Amino acid sequence: MVERKNLLTVREASYCLNVSERLIYDWLAEGRLIALKERPIRIRAAEIKAMMHNFDE
Repeated sequence: MVERKNLLTVREASYCLNVSERLIYDWLAEGRLIALKERPIRIRAAEIKAMMHNFDE
């Protein structure tokens, strides 16, 4: 999914990282992720891909 899209929804990001949607919202509030659009929230796929890489290490 991160290879096909530039922007992901909260649901798609949570699916890719295998975490809850609530955790994605928490990370957005903490600044660990950056929302590009407010309504509906969109997150760069590159950020999610980088986080996926960090989880693997």
